[in-house]
Order: sequence, then structure tokens, then C-alpha cells
Amino acid sequence: RKRELDRVAVVPGSGSDFIEAAAEAADALVTGDVSHHRVVYALDLGLAIVDPGHAATERPGMPGLVALAGTIPEVEVVDLTHIDPETWG
Repeated sequence: RKRELDRVAVVPGSGSDFIEAAAEAADALVTGDVSHHRVVYALDLGLAIVDPGHAATERPGMPGLVALAGTIPEVEVVDLTHIDPETWG
């Protein structure tokens, strides 16, 4: 069923533990690694779920984290954001 969304919560990585909090404040949750039973639970709470995958939800924030870590002299930064973890193994 289609409906208009006013607020969307985003939790990078595996965010199914935040379903209850998201349901109180948002119409939908975008996160990765959500099991079938957790999706059913979220839908019962009236929360739509979008699961583009674990890495896909983390990747957009990585360039900022790399830049921030690069400002700390004691930290050696190795940027591996060009690697697609979905193709490992």
C-alpha cells in the first residue's frame, strides 16, 4: 500500500535494534540487515522498512570519517572506501 512519508529515520549498518525508537518518531526506517521477523514487527508498529544492505547504508558517511580521522596526527588513515564488500569471498 502506498502512503506519504513525513519523517524518515536512517541508521547506518545494522539498525534493527532501533525499530521501536524509529516507530515513535518516523514513518520509515532505512537501515541494513533487517530480518524478516523484525520487518513484520516494524510493519505492525506502522513503520515502513527500507533495507538497502549493511554496507550501502554505511558507505555515504565514510569519506567524512576518513577526513576527520586525517586531522589527528597520531592516526594513520588507510582509505579503503573504494572496495566493494559485497564482492568479497
